[in-house]
Amino acid sequence: MSENKKIADKSFFKWKNIFFVGTSAINWDKPFVYRYMPYKRIKDIFSKKEITFVSPNKWEDPYEKIYLKAEVKGTSDKLPNVACLCVRSNSCENSDAFWNWSKIKKELWVRVKINLYNLCRDLNTFAKQNEANVYLSSVIYRGKTYIESAAKNGNIVNESLEKTFVRLLSLKRRDYKYEDELRIIIAWKSGKELQTFSKDELLKVKCHLDCIERITVQSSKELTNVNDVYSDLLATLKKGKKCNKYHKTKKIDGITIAQSAFEKPPKRKMFITYPLPKTK
Repeated sequence: MSENKKIADKSFFKWKNIFFVGTSAINWDKPFVYRYMPYKRIKDIFSKKEITFVSPNKWEDPYEKIYLKAEVKGTSDKLPNVACLCVRSNSCENSDAFWNWSKIKKELWVRVKINLYNLCRDLNTFAKQNEANVYLSSVIYRGKTYIESAAKNGNIVNESLEKTFVRLLSLKRRDYKYEDELRIIIAWKSGKELQTFSKDELLKVKCHLDCIERITVQSSKELTNVNDVYSDLLATLKKGKKCNKYHKTKKIDGITIAQSAFEKPPKRKMFITYPLPKTK
């Protein structure tokens, strides 16, 4: 089988509800993307087989939300309701910047390596069942002036309103270009209400455990090392026993759990005793 044929067999084109926007080099033979997320959301994947998407209303940067209340002219169509999962096409497992940032959070965060191919499989099923489309959209990095000007002067829609809206939601300030972000956006048909959104604007999408390839943890007050996370997730799955011997990596159902090298787990204190010299 040729290399081109091999890659073509593993592409999003086999799914009718998955679409690509922008340019991004995704290697479908190693289709991995990365995301830092609260540990409790990993437990949702293990216990409920659900991955969390959020409403763009929850994004912190106002320049990313500038189009959410855009006015549409020249058509009776309304802007689609959307939910998003932001991932990175590359990520350092031992990112000092992130682990330092995570220390100020009140909850444990982990780095997750996601199998994009398997996630697309589950998202296509979700979209089919909920009359929605899924877009893999590469983020476009521009200056604040460009984003403000585009929002003020309007955008000519040369393609579907839905796809244009996805493009606009993929604009981000140039300050974040280092993230190399890919946005996975679920869009419902024009005017369709999001019955599946929770009160805190979170959307739970059913997925299989094989969407997760690797989980990297850092020691915290709640979970100090790989063993703690491994034991906790085993309990979540209601199988296996706790592991008391320390390991740098562990596996559950093919998912690797690893310790960040940024901060090694605390070592046990070692005491050395020696006889005191005799006094005369």
